[in-house]
Amino acid sequence: MEEKTKIKTIVNFWYSKQQMCVKWQNAMSDWFSIGNGTRQIGMLSPAFFARYIREVLNEIMASGVGCHIGDVCFNVLAYADDLVLIAPSWAAMQQLLNVFHSSIHDIDMTCNVTKTVCMVSNPLCRHKLVANSFPLLKLGSSMVIFTL
Repeated sequence: MEEKTKIKTIVNFWYSKQQMCVKWQNAMSDWFSIGNGTRQIGMLSPAFFARYIREVLNEIMASGVGCHIGDVCFNVLAYADDLVLIAPSWAAMQQLLNVFHSSIHDIDMTCNVTKTVCMVSNPLCRHKLVANSFPLLKLGSSMVIFTL
């Protein structure tokens, strides 16, 4: 059996045979099977998530929308299950959100907009400030909360 196939078989077995119980104070529940998901504190969970969203990240990076430093476009940071989209303007951020939304739809993933925020950083030179308010950003049909 090929090495990759062996690894896939082992990982598939681990995640299809997962069981857990609930411990509260000195009491412990019976063990029960869990059907899907990766363990929150599992060592492999960040790697699995990174592999799962690789195409999403590639599509965001390929959009070319973001903050450019020299010839390099910076538009997404990813760590474990957290993503940061980086854009120089409201319109650019909306474009990135549109790319993100269509990409996650393709892999049957959703984004919890109640845990999603948009941060706006004002320029160091106040005379370069373009606007004090912006239209609300949308992720699909949901509004994204602003924080200044």
